[in-house]
Amino acid sequence: MSTLEPAATLAAKASKPYPNDSDEYRSARVALLAEEIELRRHIMRRPMTAMRAISGGLAPDGSEWPALDIWVKRNGKVYHFWGAELGGTQDPGQDPRGAPDPTPLWNLLDLTPAGRGKDWYPQLAY
Repeated sequence: MSTLEPAATLAAKASKPYPNDSDEYRSARVALLAEEIELRRHIMRRPMTAMRAISGGLAPDGSEWPALDIWVKRNGKVYHFWGAELGGTQDPGQDPRGAPDPTPLWNLLDLTPAGRGKDWYPQLAY
């Protein structure tokens, strides 16, 4: 069995600063990314064979990476609100997807600046 690279090391390597990120935000985001890596490690019980990814990342050299990003406009300036940065942090033999999976609608709403709101709860029919 191979020794896993520490989550904090993977997070620091994978960190991709966004426009207008403050040093405080980037530091906090890298720390949270390390926790997300640990969560994924706990969720994963065995290696996955199918790759699942959301396509939203384009590097200056034209290369792409899987991305899910949330942006917000405040006072005429666009800020990066949240981004899934788990790409490139997979352990040996592991599917390079992120965790947790943002498939349920309420999880997606939680990623937005306003959240799901105080009156919004999942229902069986809408």
